[in-house]
Amino acid sequence: TFASRRYLQHLIEIYFPPESSGFLQALLLGIRSHLSREVKFNFQRAGVMHVLAISGLHVGFIALSFGIILSFLPLYFKYRYPLIMLLLLFYMFLTGCQPPVVRATIMTVFFLLSRILEKPLNIYNSIFAAAFVILFFQPQQLFWVGFQFSFAAVLSIIFFYERLSPWVQLILDKCKNDWLRNRLFRWIIIPLLVSFSAQLGTVPLVMYYFHLFSPIALILNLIVIPLTGILVAGGLLFFLISFISHEVTILIADFIHQIIQLLIKLVQIPLTIPGAYLWIPRFSLIHILLYGFLLFSLIELLARRRTFIYPLIMAGILMIGNWTFREIMKTPSLQILVLDVGQGDASLILTPSGKLVCIDTGPANQYYDAARHAIIPTLQYLGKKKINYLFISHPHDDHCGGTFNLTTYATIDSAYLPRMPMGYPMADSLKQFWETHHIPYRYLSMGDQINVDNETRIYVLSPPSQFTNYHDFDGSHVNNNSLILLIKHRDLSLLFPGDAEWPVEEALTGWKKILRANFLKVAHHGSNTSSSDAFLNLVSPSIAVISVGKNNKFHHPSPRVIRRLKNHNVQIHRTDVEKALWFEWFNGKLRLKKW
Repeated sequence: TFASRRYLQHLIEIYFPPESSGFLQALLLGIRSHLSREVKFNFQRAGVMHVLAISGLHVGFIALSFGIILSFLPLYFKYRYPLIMLLLLFYMFLTGCQPPVVRATIMTVFFLLSRILEKPLNIYNSIFAAAFVILFFQPQQLFWVGFQFSFAAVLSIIFFYERLSPWVQLILDKCKNDWLRNRLFRWIIIPLLVSFSAQLGTVPLVMYYFHLFSPIALILNLIVIPLTGILVAGGLLFFLISFISHEVTILIADFIHQIIQLLIKLVQIPLTIPGAYLWIPRFSLIHILLYGFLLFSLIELLARRRTFIYPLIMAGILMIGNWTFREIMKTPSLQILVLDVGQGDASLILTPSGKLVCIDTGPANQYYDAARHAIIPTLQYLGKKKINYLFISHPHDDHCGGTFNLTTYATIDSAYLPRMPMGYPMADSLKQFWETHHIPYRYLSMGDQINVDNETRIYVLSPPSQFTNYHDFDGSHVNNNSLILLIKHRDLSLLFPGDAEWPVEEALTGWKKILRANFLKVAHHGSNTSSSDAFLNLVSPSIAVISVGKNNKFHHPSPRVIRRLKNHNVQIHRTDVEKALWFEWFNGKLRLKKW
């Protein structure tokens, strides 16, 4: 199956331009690495990303296509259905046995077996049998987003469609024209109800994981799903004809390309409408429970099953009241987030007064952008669209690359960076960008102070003058020109030393006890060029965080640095192991939050 998958992928790349090629590979083979970043982002915001993640929808289209093709052969259905089952199993392995495909394939196999054996099928039994098979081989999938979305969608379709369709049928019965009523129900009402039912079950998961709600999705799905069916059927035809005629394959590929471009435009245009999609700051597990309770109660009330609803409503009111009271009584506290941006740095600090400080913005290249993949999603989770203070420790790409895309979502009140020699490329790019976007910026050096609010101040401990007046631009000099920021909040001290190395650490010894900090963001990703014993003795941190990429080519963090930190009894946290880290200053202590 791997060889077949690679062959089909190569076939798509030959006949289609890059954007359509990446789209079709995602749609038919589950390969999303070549999918355009802009297309992926637009489909996410529009709430139709599910068509680009192979799921039960695609398996249904594939099964239907196989059934139509095999219907032209003189085969009895008891022989035709096993062939469809084998083809579906082959397609399941071809797409890498993704959870939605496995679930849909198992359910389809059970359905076809029931038809062969001429026995009724209990749909819930087939769903839970599919879940059992998947979890038997991979129990960890229970916590995978794809697994949860797949089963939430199919269960909500079955549950809500059954309860909502009678109400719609009552409305349609007012139409006296049988021909019109039947076609309205078949071609408009059923797709609308199926789409709406699926969204009822998946919308809390979308808000929980992606902090997004797309009202436009309900209408778009009526157009997107039929076009997806055409593309899946067309894709299968394209694969079959490619073995027969090159000229006909070109014609089919051109037709599919036009449909793909139409679909991309149809998704992109509505996103310009105000309110087409909404960012949801925080949606927790308690919100999911409240959503499920209210939705279930409403549906049961509509179905006039009121005998047990009133106690449920009272229980729900108590839950809502308890949660509201806890939220009101919660005391705001300082939040420190060290984001997982690979081999780079990006941190956010949120004060109790609501001020947001960003220190570095991580790397950006053709494969990854820290702003889009880490910083902006975190801001959406926090419900923040404004960064009050942006600090760039030094103009290396792994610390400032995400700056340029950050403004696509957030406004920046003011930016700060160390003074660099004229003509240093990245520093000049930052300045030009900020000037173009009317973002005020300021150079900082040792002795400067920024007052964030009444309880939070930022002191600049470096760069000292001997490191700002240099004429060569090698990496070591730029690292040693890093802003070293000491953040004071009540009794808490946080130290962010950028990529400063041993010479700067020696120069900092003059600060003596002022240098002490509860929290240390380890310099230079844990390189052995930083974090000397003398420096650690002065800082004396209780917690140290290393922002570093997994399996990076520099072999950071250095085992020597880890050993030195352990010798100083420092609690070590690493983004390559623990991913993004969230600390909270609560009751005079720093504690790690789960999120």
